[in-house]
Formats: sequence, C-alpha cells, structure tokens
Amino acid sequence: MTTVDGPGARIPRLVSVIVPSYDPGAELAEQLAAVSAQDYPGAIEILVAHNGPGPVPERPADPLDRDRPRDPARFIDARAQRGPGAARNAGARAARGDFLAFCDADDLVSSSWLRDLVGTAGHADIVGGSLEGTRLNDPGTGACYELPDPAAAHLGFLPAAAGANLGIWANVFAALGGFAEDSRTGEDISLVWTAQLRGYVYAPSPALVHKRLPTDNRDAARRFFHYGLGDAWLYRRFRTHGMPRRDPAEARQLTLALLRLFAGMDPEVRRCRWNLTLWLTYGRLTGSLRHRVFFM
Repeated sequence: MTTVDGPGARIPRLVSVIVPSYDPGAELAEQLAAVSAQDYPGAIEILVAHNGPGPVPERPADPLDRDRPRDPARFIDARAQRGPGAARNAGARAARGDFLAFCDADDLVSSSWLRDLVGTAGHADIVGGSLEGTRLNDPGTGACYELPDPAAAHLGFLPAAAGANLGIWANVFAALGGFAEDSRTGEDISLVWTAQLRGYVYAPSPALVHKRLPTDNRDAARRFFHYGLGDAWLYRRFRTHGMPRRDPAEARQLTLALLRLFAGMDPEVRRCRWNLTLWLTYGRLTGSLRHRVFFM
C-alpha cells in the first residue's frame, strides 16, 4: 500500500490503469512496459481496452502486487462502439480498482507517473497531469504543437486535463456516468468540466506523459479537424454554464500570429502551424453547423 503525504489523504486499495487501444503494435508494447516499470509501490492492474479490428489478445488478469513481478496487461473487448470515450468506459467497467488512471497506447508514461498521479489524488477527486512533446518526436515536430496545461483554463472556461494523463476515483467516475460517447474528441475535457461543475475537486498533478505527436501532415490535419469538431460539441454542452464562444487569450495569440505571419519561426514550423490552424478552424465551422451553434 502506498503512502501519500498529508493528513486525511485517500490511499487506493488497487489502481486500475486503463489504456484504450486501436492497434496493439510496438507502441502499445512500449507503453505497457513503461506502465509495468512504474516506481509506484502500491497494487495495480493494467487493462487494455481493445477498440480496433481483429481479435482481442488474451493476457493474464491478476492484479499487480508490490511483492511480486508485475504481470502483463489484461485485454478487454471494447469493440462494441468505436471511439476513445467508449473504449475507456469499457475498461472502467472491467476495472476492479478504486482509483482509475488513464493513458494512451501510443504515448510513454514517465517512471513516476502513477506515483505522482495518485499522490495528487490523495486530496482531490479528479486529477490531470502534463504532456511533453520532445522525447518521442523530432525537434521540428515538437516545436509545431502547443500541448495543454492542466492548470490553465481550457478554451477560456475551466481547467481540464487530457485523457492521455488523467486519474479519477472510481466512485466519482461512476457518479459522473463516465466519458461521453457521442464525440470522438473533447470527451475527456467534458468529464473534467462536468466534475468541477458538480462540485468535485479537480487538481493538476506533476505526473508526466511523453506525447507522441503526428508526423504526417494528413494525420495532423485529420486530428485537428476532429479537435475543432470537439470544440463546437463542447460549446453546445457548456455554453449555458459560461463557456465563451471564443477564448480571448487564444484569439489574441492567433491574431498576432496571423499579423506577423508567425514571424521568427522556422519555415517548416510555420507551415505546420498554418496547417493546424486551418484545419482546427474548419473543424469548428463544421461542428458549429452540425451542432447548430457558433463557436470559433
């Protein structure tokens, strides 16, 4: 059993690490190895929510105990409905832990990730860690993307965390109804915002995940188009709670960038930023039409 500093801190009996996966390939194997090598001393189980084509691999199902070698992951059939929210929910339904930790299959958790996530959760209901893009990507790709800050307001509203680095107590997750499944992006932001609006305590954590960023322009465009769709979906859900139509800070930064043509940036980074901005805007416009709102 792990210890957490501070009086009255909650300590999990068992932590369930849930990894949604579409393609059980080399990147997933690397991530599972990193999860198994965590310096967190408490009991954990690892569940892979298989959400892609093909058969579900079979792996042992025993929880991991601090006094014995950590077992391979247990694979869960999450193919009934595609999407990260549905996959994470399937993993949570199969989980036996009282604390749920979520990470993505193509990233790499740091060695202290789980210890830091659980430590922060000792005095919070839902916690989110940081993402960094230098370790797994070339310098040009890393410079192109701005990764979210779990302590900062997201889209001009409330702070939020990505599902790639998120922890929540199982009873809180159940009370919130899990992740929304009617959008393939923004479902993690929605969960964290809903928790705060219902009075649960959210806290940013020093837990760190190394993010694997898209290197193919078509993949990047597709992702940012869907991020834009998700932003409009979020606005439809949270506009009555005070989410603004436009994030003032983002609008100022974008205006300055456009006026200066992303001055001072490497030409490749400049082209990448233009591409991402274009597709994010296109996604928001498309999402606005789809959800009958206007979000930019």
